Amino acid sequence: MINSSKGLALFLSMACLFSGCAYVQKMTGRKSATHSKSSHKGAKGGPAKPQPAADPAAQQRAYDMGMRYYSEEKYVEAKKAWQQAVQFGPNSPLGAKAQEYLKKTDQVLKTLQEMEKK
Repeated sequence: MINSSKGLALFLSMACLFSGCAYVQKMTGRKSATHSKSSHKGAKGGPAKPQPAADPAAQQRAYDMGMRYYSEEKYVEAKKAWQQAVQFGPNSPLGAKAQEYLKKTDQVLKTLQEMEKK
């Protein structure tokens, strides 16, 4: 079990990750990278358009399972579910969201590993 000061630190770091550090954005006048416009280019040089998932229902189920596991603090399971959601359609809007959550989950897992070392 994580003691209260470590729990608070984890909570604050997770809140910052998922809020996009709104306080920091407000203070610096910057938006987080997850809210910036995509720099990906399509075939004609314009922004790439999101592609529909091969199986939207399966992708939604995998994404939802990731959210459920994450809310239960089962980060490894959440990561696996979001990886599956990405496989169903990496260029779909839901696939893009799953990729964002994968990055955030990797950061949380890294933070937890660092806290366990102390």
